[in-house]
Amino acid sequence: MKIDWDVPITMDDGLVLRADVYRPVRAGKCPVLLSYGPYGKGLHFEDLYT
Repeated sequence: MKIDWDVPITMDDGLVLRADVYRPVRAGKCPVLLSYGPYGKGLHFEDLYT
């Protein structure tokens, strides 16, 4: 697995969001899963609700 950390994504209004992108090492088509939340990408979802 290849991980690109803190990839900048510029919105139409100029705001820059950052995302971690996980992908297979081999090239080719693969399914995409998008996940987001209000508490930051570094926090585990389960930790907020325990």
